[in-house]
Amino acid sequence: MTNQLVIIDSGNCLKPIKGKIKKRLVEAKANITHAKDLKYTGNNKYLLSIQDPVKRFISVFNFRLSKCITNDSQMCKKTFNQPGKDEIHRYRYWGSIRRFAEDLYNANGEMHPLATRLIQSSMDLRQDISFYLADILPLINRSNCKIIRYEHFCEDATRILGINLSANVKFLQKSEPPKSQVSSKGLKNLKLLLTKDYKCFRLLKRKNLFEH
Repeated sequence: MTNQLVIIDSGNCLKPIKGKIKKRLVEAKANITHAKDLKYTGNNKYLLSIQDPVKRFISVFNFRLSKCITNDSQMCKKTFNQPGKDEIHRYRYWGSIRRFAEDLYNANGEMHPLATRLIQSSMDLRQDISFYLADILPLINRSNCKIIRYEHFCEDATRILGINLSANVKFLQKSEPPKSQVSSKGLKNLKLLLTKDYKCFRLLKRKNLFEH
């Protein structure tokens, strides 16, 4: 079986440089693919993009929120994943990531039912890092997998792909740190919500696929 390069973009940062990736990897069949669109095999090579789970969640939440509260209907139509009525209603209920994170769990550690419903109605929140990586984790190691981290994008892309991105990083939005967007309680709640994602990160570190 011919080896393929399988690119899993759970960090939401590779698509803008898809053309550059393919030019650098002309000898490989390189496709940026959805995590559930193929059957994984040990014969493949893998390139993963990842982002800190809390930062990723906040970024996705704020992006979808902006789509759901905007008055510009044409803006919503520019994304293939248009917000549905349920998603719009639930984002408008929460209004901000700060409120969502703060009220995510009650005093008994039970998740707010409207938070659960929002995640169920929002594909981008529902398809978390664990969704993308759970099936592939048992197969990857240092010999068949490389990782590009959103937080170290230019450094990793240069080291792994040999692509100089100094003039091509406008798509990497410099977002505010989590502590400026949610309270200490909210940050703790989000980390609890994203337990599976952090478990994936710990396993990647144990496999020595990245250090920090």
